[in-house]
Amino acid sequence: MKNKRYTDFIVFLSFFIFSILYLSRFIFTKRMFYASDWLLGALPSHEWMINHLKTFKTFAYWDPFIFCGYPTIGSFFAFVMSPITLLDLLFPVQKVFTISFSFVMTIGFFGMYLFLKEMNIRFPYRIIISFIYGYSGFPLSTIHSGHLSRMMSYEAFPLIFYLLIRSLRTKDLKYFILTGGTAGISLLVGHFQMIYYMFWTFLGFLFYYFILRWKELKKDLPKILSYLVLTIIIALLIYSVYIFPVYKNLPFGARGETKGYEFSTSWSMPPEEILTLINPYFSGILENYWGRNYFKLHTEFSSILLILLFIGGLVYMRREEFVKFFIYLFIITIIFAFGGHTIFFYIFYHLLPGIKKFRAPNLIFYQVIFSMCYIGAVFLEKFNPKRHKNYLIIFTSSLLFLTFLFLILRNVFINIFSDFISSKLRYTYQSEIVMGKIRNIESNYNHLILGFFISFIISALYFLIMNFLIGRKKLKDYQVFVPFLLLLMVELLPINIRFLKGMETEEEYYKPDDVVRFLSNDKTLFRVFPLRYERSNDGILQKYGIYNIGGYGPNPLRLYQNYIGAGKSVMFQPSRLIKNQRLIDLLNVKYIIDYNLPDDISHYPDEIKQQFFVLYQFFSRYEIVYKTKKYTIYNNPFACERVYFVHHYVVEKDEEKMLEKISDIEFSYEDSVFLFEKPSYENYIKKPNYKIDIITFNPNIIELKINTDSPGILIFSENWHPAWNVSVDDKKERLLRVNYLFRGVELKEGEHIVKMYYDSKEERIGIILSFIGYVIFISGFFIRKKDKD
Repeated sequence: MKNKRYTDFIVFLSFFIFSILYLSRFIFTKRMFYASDWLLGALPSHEWMINHLKTFKTFAYWDPFIFCGYPTIGSFFAFVMSPITLLDLLFPVQKVFTISFSFVMTIGFFGMYLFLKEMNIRFPYRIIISFIYGYSGFPLSTIHSGHLSRMMSYEAFPLIFYLLIRSLRTKDLKYFILTGGTAGISLLVGHFQMIYYMFWTFLGFLFYYFILRWKELKKDLPKILSYLVLTIIIALLIYSVYIFPVYKNLPFGARGETKGYEFSTSWSMPPEEILTLINPYFSGILENYWGRNYFKLHTEFSSILLILLFIGGLVYMRREEFVKFFIYLFIITIIFAFGGHTIFFYIFYHLLPGIKKFRAPNLIFYQVIFSMCYIGAVFLEKFNPKRHKNYLIIFTSSLLFLTFLFLILRNVFINIFSDFISSKLRYTYQSEIVMGKIRNIESNYNHLILGFFISFIISALYFLIMNFLIGRKKLKDYQVFVPFLLLLMVELLPINIRFLKGMETEEEYYKPDDVVRFLSNDKTLFRVFPLRYERSNDGILQKYGIYNIGGYGPNPLRLYQNYIGAGKSVMFQPSRLIKNQRLIDLLNVKYIIDYNLPDDISHYPDEIKQQFFVLYQFFSRYEIVYKTKKYTIYNNPFACERVYFVHHYVVEKDEEKMLEKISDIEFSYEDSVFLFEKPSYENYIKKPNYKIDIITFNPNIIELKINTDSPGILIFSENWHPAWNVSVDDKKERLLRVNYLFRGVELKEGEHIVKMYYDSKEERIGIILSFIGYVIFISGFFIRKKDKD
């Protein structure tokens, strides 16, 4: 390679073109790909945020459209202060989201390429391993769930690792700055939990590296340590836009609570699914999944070539200095990924800070794959056809043996798997779910056998390629890696493409239905209760400016979840609202949406009849105002206004007792309000005369004019949160928490201008520090290198 930089650029460009081609049918058309979590309200929510940013030149710090409002940045609203937000301001949000997957794939390809280059792996072999890492099923299957943040964490890992090692070897400030900046952007775009795991790995690697290179590093130790501190500071500066708001919101969010060992071990990787690395069909793909988790939207399969090289590396290269570290990392991370399925997770749970706040230990599996890639790369680098031929024969023969074993003992294995799943899940899931998984075992079994057979055939082809191409001195580099890449595409494409499903355009998907069209005609301020409205979580209500007491979001407020009866869950589970309908009134719920109920239920079983009787009773206090073929919309004549005024108050200092009292049928929100502290005015029974004119109503500011003939409490049917402030006639006043959940402010009689505004210094400081972090990071590109490479 006469011009190394030119070669690296060609490699980057090639990887980028491949990534674009992989998603080309969505990049160059208006069609969307299916992305389950992105379509759970994230797309309309991001479009709303970008529109707010364009209109008001500031972020919306509060999302009032779901869960009666909760913080955005304080609840990890994705991509804030990231390059993605900048692109969203210039191009359609959905298009940026699609292209971002291609660009992140490229980061994974090229980051691994640079890492292996730094580790002295020869050009054709680092191309092969880079392709395996970037194109493996674990990151690409996240497209199906729309988890760009998870893919970013996976694909950025080798790039940060490369920059860290480069920093340590060159002792050049430039690379330390670039390491910190890259880590900071990965935190912004990536998945915090996965980046947190990354921190501990890098810390472990630093200890290992210092021990290994102590004689070389000890004279520069103060310099290196100070540069490492700077690296961490830069990363944290860029990430500050989240650090301070999230920390401030932690006590108030439902997700901030520690929920116990069972929560932390949920979505662990069942150990038996490690066979998915050899056979992608082993535990079933998507709807055919029969494993121990409730469902599975990804795959761990990363090619049979990776397994062949990894095992070879374990056997023959285990004494190599950096191979040792990655063997340790492989063992630790795979045990961690198994989570609650082994007793070892108790060690992580009790010793590692923060683990009790997380769930899904299997998210660490990206480090398992990374470790396998490096160990496999070393084996490929030092592969000798004569010395290692017997190993290849044994490996390939083992796959043929597994194929015949599972074929001959078909009924035995079906019974073993069925009994195993039944014994493990019968006390966890409903019997219908367990039986569905057992049916999947039987229906998936042909795919399982086929998977082993395909792995055998592919392995045999790799055997031939490795024996006839590797070590041939007359072959050019591309003649070595091109056959591998072609076979890898043949192997991986049929699996990865299963997780890339096309769907209609955004305009077609979010076309308003009859429910939305009816609700859009009402121009007053109100909320809806989507009791059984199937589109309540996909963001269509927010897209058309309709406020929703339900929805789907990362971290609703703890008080709100308790108010509706959801407990510690972050999901909308309104059990208390069903039992205490007075609580619905306080939420400014003007309309309730449900399925059409039958007029005649005589032909239904008694159990179903009873369910209908409960629903008839529930809806008896409401009025039907609109019907579609599928849904009925009820009007709630008892709903409060979004902002109203009350004179009489009752002081109750115990919040649970207050929640009970506002649920009481005798309580009237129009006549009285519950407070935690006594206000300044004298209390007497009076219904005040007042008029409210709303001047401004947007996510960060509510401004209104009120004229009242008596003192009292102005109540906002909005979730209370300490980041909200209030001023009366341009004078800051104390924000009250009223009726357990809501905001209020004490007013004297007369005319007033009241301004409720979200003002949190944490967001302001975070944005400023993040900007400073970016400036330092960008400056790193202009520092002259001290080395010639």
